[in-house]
Amino acid sequence: MNITQKPVGHGINLKDMILWEMNNAEGIPYDTYKLLPNKYEDLDLDPEDILFEGGNIQDGAGALIAFGKMQFTEMQEDEREALKEALLQYCELDTLAMVMIYEHWGSLK
Repeated sequence: MNITQKPVGHGINLKDMILWEMNNAEGIPYDTYKLLPNKYEDLDLDPEDILFEGGNIQDGAGALIAFGKMQFTEMQEDEREALKEALLQYCELDTLAMVMIYEHWGSLK
């Protein structure tokens, strides 16, 4: 099966990203949340200080932890900015997923 992959094309934090990619080894699509870019890769941080595997927020629990860390932890400004960008990407992707579900339900009428 040959599927053309296109960027999302709208939004603020995901506009130019391709969020659907096939794992040819397993024959199933990758988890879209795992395709979000690592916002920590350019920071000079000790690996023990990185909050998330791969620098990505991949679920609601991770988003809550990140938000709490931003509120209650002292950190460098560049780390705070990376965490903010990761949260914005995660939240936009989560919202996009909810819109897609809503649109699908509307198509069942």
